[in-house]
Amino acid sequence: MITLKLIQNLIKVFNSQGTPRQIGFGFAIGAFLGLLPFNLIWMLFFFLNLMLFNVAFSAGLLGMAIYKILSFGLDPVSDFLGTYALITYKPLTPFWTWLYNVPGVPLTSFNNTITLGCLILGTLLFIPNVWGLVLFTRFYRKTLKAKISQFRVIQVLKATRLGQFSYRVWEFFS
Repeated sequence: MITLKLIQNLIKVFNSQGTPRQIGFGFAIGAFLGLLPFNLIWMLFFFLNLMLFNVAFSAGLLGMAIYKILSFGLDPVSDFLGTYALITYKPLTPFWTWLYNVPGVPLTSFNNTITLGCLILGTLLFIPNVWGLVLFTRFYRKTLKAKISQFRVIQVLKATRLGQFSYRVWEFFS
């Protein structure tokens, strides 16, 4: 059921009136929300970015859902990146010490290797997420949308009364 709902939300996002860039940036910001372990400060920061900038909010929620599922498998990568940046790479030690002594900053849990690694990983994946979603949205709108509407199942559903109503609703949201 969750998978079906995720696919339905995915189709709604790609059929929305938002530009491909809005969808891509919303998804990339949502990826940060999905990757990071729960920390109220980081969640508020990225949710505010999602709401304040002109990006697709639903794409952000979709990115959060997808990356929350992927985050469990990416935790070892995040831990490695965080351990390297926080502990192994010695030239950054004075910076981390200074940052830890700034009032309020330790509340962000940046000194947790997984949190820091997730921030690094999200930053590294930001541009690929944006451009991947931009290209896929353009591809979907130019080719897949027309092909999906030509499926026999869709045409049969259009012929019934319930199908016509559903199709009008689908066209309204697309």
